[in-house]
Amino acid sequence: MFEKFLQAIRDLAYFSEQARRNSDELKDLRTKHEETALAVQRLAFEIQRIKENEAHEREKLTLRVENALLKIRDEKNSKSSRSEETSALKFVLTGFENTKYQ
Repeated sequence: MFEKFLQAIRDLAYFSEQARRNSDELKDLRTKHEETALAVQRLAFEIQRIKENEAHEREKLTLRVENALLKIRDEKNSKSSRSEETSALKFVLTGFENTKYQ
């Protein structure tokens, strides 16, 4: 009987220690999970910022090209009337204006 009592106390001590270890491990895992979630949030924010920057750069490039084409058209118009524009320039201007950038 006394043996069973001692074994029960040993089991109780063992399981108490296991529960404490599990609790500590769970705290560590929660901390790591929170850190990982924050890192993922930062990465998502950075990806969004990069996408927005790239969109702005595409828009600026589009405006530069459009400006250059308009300058070419204006130079051409100053040398001749509007009806004498080359079909290639018209194609480039209309093709460029109809292009949508995402």
